[in-house]
Amino acid sequence: MKDSSSAPKRSNAQKEVDRIFIAGLLVKCVTIREITRRLNERNVSAGYTLSHVQVFQDSKIIFEEWRKEKIDLVDTKMELELAKLDKIENECWEAFERSKEGRRKTLITGGEMVGNQMSGGQIKEREIETTFGDTKFLDIIQKSMDKRAALLGLNAPTRISTEITSGIGSMTKDELERELETWKKKKS
Repeated sequence: MKDSSSAPKRSNAQKEVDRIFIAGLLVKCVTIREITRRLNERNVSAGYTLSHVQVFQDSKIIFEEWRKEKIDLVDTKMELELAKLDKIENECWEAFERSKEGRRKTLITGGEMVGNQMSGGQIKEREIETTFGDTKFLDIIQKSMDKRAALLGLNAPTRISTEITSGIGSMTKDELERELETWKKKKS
């Protein structure tokens, strides 16, 4: 190996090609030293070699890029999921409002109904049933709201407070007083 101070510098293009090669081996759990060996075998014709320290530095850069990509991907996916929930909720509200408009009810004597057409017979009575709306749409809206809260991490305070209060509910008065005294001592 050449002395690092006299070794030729890699171009940006060579760095990029090397990092792609390194990344391919990192995902296969190949050690840094083995990656260095394989990379140097490959780069002999390019006229440069790397130390395992430089390969390690390149690995750190690769991992940082992966972290950033993952964050971007998660953010994008979160936005998409929230948009889907908004669409579902909006459509359910519209359907719920339509379900409150009432339904036509027609009683026929003789004849029959085929689809929406009456065949023979006479209309005996026609009325519009009033309704408070189909609550299945409200159930879907509630599920959408719950899912949105979970995605945004809004449920954590409720979970924690439930755990705390459920633990307190099983304590005796003396145990509660001891816990309070212990807490006060820690604070002072």
